[in-house]
Amino acid sequence: MRVPFTAARPVAAARAYVTAHGIYDLTVNGTRPDDRVLAPEHTPYGAIQLYQTYDITVLVSAGGNALGVVLADGWWTGRIGTTGDSCQYGTTLGLLLDVELAYVDGTCEHFSAEHGRSHEGPVRRADLFVGEAYDARRELGAWDRPGYDDAAWLPVRRVPAAPGTLIGQDFEPVRPFEPFSPARILTAPNGDTVLDAGQVVAGVVEIRLSSRAGHVITLEHGETLDADGNFFNGILNDNKDQTDVYTTRDGYQEHRPHFTYHGFRYVRISCWPGDVAVYAPTMCFLRGAHAFLRSWLRSLRAEQLATGAVPMIVPYLKAYRTFLKDQLGSDTSSGWGDAVILAPLALWRAYGDKRALEENYPAMQAWLAYIEQRARTQHPAGFEGWSPEERERDRYLWNTDFHFGDWLIPSIVLGNPDANAMNLTAERTMGVVGPAFYAFTAEKLGEVAGILGRADDAARYAALAEKVRAAFASAYVGADGRIEPEYQGIYVIALALGLVPEDGTASSYSYNHYAFGCVGDWLYRRIGGACGRRGRLEALPRGAGA
Repeated sequence: MRVPFTAARPVAAARAYVTAHGIYDLTVNGTRPDDRVLAPEHTPYGAIQLYQTYDITVLVSAGGNALGVVLADGWWTGRIGTTGDSCQYGTTLGLLLDVELAYVDGTCEHFSAEHGRSHEGPVRRADLFVGEAYDARRELGAWDRPGYDDAAWLPVRRVPAAPGTLIGQDFEPVRPFEPFSPARILTAPNGDTVLDAGQVVAGVVEIRLSSRAGHVITLEHGETLDADGNFFNGILNDNKDQTDVYTTRDGYQEHRPHFTYHGFRYVRISCWPGDVAVYAPTMCFLRGAHAFLRSWLRSLRAEQLATGAVPMIVPYLKAYRTFLKDQLGSDTSSGWGDAVILAPLALWRAYGDKRALEENYPAMQAWLAYIEQRARTQHPAGFEGWSPEERERDRYLWNTDFHFGDWLIPSIVLGNPDANAMNLTAERTMGVVGPAFYAFTAEKLGEVAGILGRADDAARYAALAEKVRAAFASAYVGADGRIEPEYQGIYVIALALGLVPEDGTASSYSYNHYAFGCVGDWLYRRIGGACGRRGRLEALPRGAGA
């Protein structure tokens, strides 16, 4: 609900008196007047209705102002009590509000919510037992600030006062008591990702992340693990899910549920991707990710297939095995499987941990051997009719099998706001991205071999990378420098991975490898990483632009 009001003269003092049927959050010109939550709290509403008093003097501006109120079920209509029944006090949410402005000239003016307007917002459901669902794509911008266009909003409806005595709250409100980070993040035996708060608490989980729009993250809360160490929700009876759902918008975002709370120690996180090959360098830079990534890489090695293929998702759940094989025809993809090389490299660069490279080196070799085998033995339709030169070149191109390619190209997603966008981008770009990452994989494994002092392996993998680069340039880069299909991402990948000849020959390439995935990968090479080692700036090689 949005309640505009005007301060016609200089204000000496301003107060807001607020209560609700349900629970509410209040803002004044976009700012919360205090940090209380779950107001007006639970009373026998038929007899006692608490109201809250806010000093909003410093938040009120001369001229136009706006109060914003978000209403949710709370104890009024939500599921409460041992039985978990709903609508114990009523069936409709409501707001009672009085703004009092005391002007410098001694006059007073009052504003109510009667002329406010209402709209559905990003909170799609909110229940103290069931949990909260929030869709960040439905956020309304500066809706609780002056000047917002609320013409499409609905007017509020005035109703008779409910029974019960209005009493000003004369005790401490519910407030966040202590923010803290999880004591640990564990991978359960069944593959679930579980946060451990370290103790049983009453509260909520705040999330901070960067994402594309439309990703649905589920947070399930429980107090114990089962006998096998898996997440267990031991709360009995219906409608006590203790589950929060968050749907992402584009970009960086932060969210904390405001209209529910849970009793928990453990939180199971579902449907948040790993994408660890891209994020590992940043993770190592920002946090002490050493133990976590080494543990996760142990899981990766356990899930690696006998063929050497690295699953797209680790842990590789039974449901994934069935779904991916049925829907995509593959267990792996170029780029995604490269986490077996890139995550250990991130550990090496951040912490100087050569063990991470040694432990995972056989798995890295098996992954590249798998790619080599697929490129050498699997070919596109019409291969037998090609010239001998073309057939030889194709043995160095991983241009078959499924790959995610340049995943979710914006121009394609805009026209296909559903799962079909992923299929289309994969279909249109996988034939180029697979060969591009083949060269990248060989080069990175050669780098690892060099760090480990395996000179013969380093030379072999470097030579293989050069052959793949030459094959890529011959097959995909035209004489005019164009690459089909013409998408910005394809050009960026080709440039970043050093696949474009600088002078038109297959022996001279523009190297800007460290632009791939995360700038942190490039920075580690230049300034020494995040482990406390002092680095030095170096001259960039020719062609390695910003």
